[in-house]
Amino acid sequence: MTSVSSKDFKTLLHISLLLNSQVLTQRSLTVGCKLSHGDLSLHAQIASSPHIDSNHFALFTGLGQQLLPVLTVGGAGAIDGLAAIFPRVVVRLWEATLQGGLDEARSIQVSNFYCTISVLNAV
Repeated sequence: MTSVSSKDFKTLLHISLLLNSQVLTQRSLTVGCKLSHGDLSLHAQIASSPHIDSNHFALFTGLGQQLLPVLTVGGAGAIDGLAAIFPRVVVRLWEATLQGGLDEARSIQVSNFYCTISVLNAV
């Protein structure tokens, strides 16, 4: 029996996600995907893929604390539990990023999300 290391599994998972994202975007009923992991490089690879038409396929993060980085690499937004608790903060961050206000967006991200997550993790 051959064992697969966690590094090998992660590599296979990345390849699988990249290939599936290319295949899925060719089907008219697939409009996007949500990635709930911390690897921003995979978000960037999918969002910037020449095989994916961002007008018809949206990439979302499942982690609100990654919203700003994901938006800056071409993602569409976040599908996240924190958005239900702090919807105004998420919308302000999203709007500031889309309007090019990266300093404002960074301030919102750091002061609201990271502090809130630290508090919630301490509870």
